[in-house]
Amino acid sequence: MLPQVWLNVPSWLLGVLFWLSVLLVLIGIVWLTSMHLSLDLHAIWNSLWPIGRKLPGRVPLLALRDEAAKRGWDFGSESLEIADLADAIMQAGMDGSITLWGRDNRNMYDSLNKQEVLEKVPPSHWKDFKISANFQTADDNFEVQSYSARRSAENRDDWKGNLDLHIEKAALGRWLRVEAEKFRGRN
Repeated sequence: MLPQVWLNVPSWLLGVLFWLSVLLVLIGIVWLTSMHLSLDLHAIWNSLWPIGRKLPGRVPLLALRDEAAKRGWDFGSESLEIADLADAIMQAGMDGSITLWGRDNRNMYDSLNKQEVLEKVPPSHWKDFKISANFQTADDNFEVQSYSARRSAENRDDWKGNLDLHIEKAALGRWLRVEAEKFRGRN
């Protein structure tokens, strides 16, 4: 039973007051969880509501090659600057200063390898693996891959690397302009 005072209040106003109190309770819960439980509510929201979510900033390695060519790198048949760029990428990957992704080359058929997900390539990968020479002439990024020069005749699986190499988009900017430039002319 409501007190006599509430009986004189219009029902629409009671509804508004009810929903405002619900909203205040929800805001309080959000504040408490974010302040005291250190939850990343933004990440939780993005996982529940994909609109506007930032995808990993990665681009095919061929996009990096093309951007380098626009900046004056010479990838002609007589030049070794493609090897310089590959060395810079591998060193930065090993150092962890840039992130690379690739598809695991674990299947016998390319059609199955193309269905593999892009995974981060761990920095230790670059200790034994190189970027394939076709990085210079490839038209399809799927052909850009890592391979091991330390192949074992007994076990062909130990030299399979990653296909369809991608690099973080940030590498198109400062890293290419400053860090990669340090490798230019080494080969």
